[in-house]
Amino acid sequence: MGTPYSAVITLIVTAGVLNIIMGLYVLTGRSRLATVKTFFIFSMLAAIYTFGAALELSSRSLQEIQFWIKFEYLGMPFLPPLNLLIILTYLGMERYLRPGLLISMFIIPVVTLLLVMTNERHHLYYRDILLRPDVSALKVDIVAGPWYIIQGAYTFACLIGGVVLLLRSWRKMPSYRFQLGTMLMGLVLPLFGDFLYLG
Repeated sequence: MGTPYSAVITLIVTAGVLNIIMGLYVLTGRSRLATVKTFFIFSMLAAIYTFGAALELSSRSLQEIQFWIKFEYLGMPFLPPLNLLIILTYLGMERYLRPGLLISMFIIPVVTLLLVMTNERHHLYYRDILLRPDVSALKVDIVAGPWYIIQGAYTFACLIGGVVLLLRSWRKMPSYRFQLGTMLMGLVLPLFGDFLYLG
C-alpha cells in the first residue's frame, strides 16, 4: 500500500540513486583533481540526505520521523560548504583554500549535526517537532530554535556566495558559460526551493 507521498518519495529516491551514480562516475575518471574527491563526498552526503527525506515521508510515527530527520543531518549541513568548495576549485581559486579557512567552513555544520543529534536535551535546533493535526497523512510541523536560524543563514550565505562567484566569472570565462550556467542553475533552484519552504 502506497503513502500519499508515493510519487514524491519515488522522485526523491531517484535523486538519491543519481547522486550515488554521479559520485561513483567521477571516481572512474583519470583525473586526480581535489574537485573529484570533494564532488564524490558531496554526492554521497547528498544521497544520505535524499534517502533520509524519503524515509521521513514514509514514516508511520513521530519517533520514526525524528529518527530520519537526524539521519538527514548526517549529510545536509555539509552540502553548502562542499558546494562552495567545488565552485572555488572549479574557478581556480584554490590559493584561498588554506587549512584555517577549510576548517572554519565546517564548524557550523559540525555544531549543527551535534545539536540535531542531541536536540531533545536542549531544543537549540528545533524547539519542537509536532504532528500536524487534521491531515490524512503523517506530517510534522517544526518550530525552529536559535541554531536553526544560524544554520539557515550559513546555508544561504554559501549558496549566494557561490552564485556571486559564478556571475563574476561569467565575462572572464566565455568559453565555459555552459558549465557556469549549469552550476548557477544548481544553486538558484535550491535557493528558490528554500525560500518557498520557509514561506
